[in-house]
Amino acid sequence: MGALLTVVAWVVAALLVAWLGGPLLRWACRTRYGWIIRPLHEAGSRPAVAVLVIGALLACP
Repeated sequence: MGALLTVVAWVVAALLVAWLGGPLLRWACRTRYGWIIRPLHEAGSRPAVAVLVIGALLACP
């Protein structure tokens, strides 16, 4: 039961990081260097969430 709670906590933490990173990247897209950041954000937002969740699952014992 403890291992399941650990996995759930890691996945929730990864999703929270991804969710909070969205507004930060949207703000960065409106800055002076938005022309560089915007394409990277659009191309990498969904894969980033998947990588965070998979990394959280692999980090659990």
